[in-house]
Amino acid sequence: MRWRDLTSDQQCVLLNAVEDTYLFAVLTECAQGADWPDLMPQVPHLARIVEDMAERGWVVLTRDSEEEGELPIDIPADQVHEILSDPANWWSPDGVRPIAVAATEKGLAVYRSTSFSSSEADHEPGPNDRAVD
Repeated sequence: MRWRDLTSDQQCVLLNAVEDTYLFAVLTECAQGADWPDLMPQVPHLARIVEDMAERGWVVLTRDSEEEGELPIDIPADQVHEILSDPANWWSPDGVRPIAVAATEKGLAVYRSTSFSSSEADHEPGPNDRAVD
């Protein structure tokens, strides 16, 4: 898969993941609308894109560590669907945005339009697969 093969929504999500950003930023940058009532209906669509990318091993979801200065904590794959399905993880009125999306090496390869081997495509992403700027 190459960058040019992605839809504009997929490109937007992957670009945000390359920037290691919160789901809130994905929502505000990839959905149309200025206010939460306009953005909320688009959460399921963006959630499907993020979930598909996670299943492909292109992105991982992380949660902020409770200890200041500690690295984010990877969210287990079996929790991704539930987390993405909850609009509260995309936006909250008190400004808390605990869930982030980060590109893996495979996600960076798609972003850069380079290829990866089929054995890498079958590899389950782990904590060492998260992209580092």
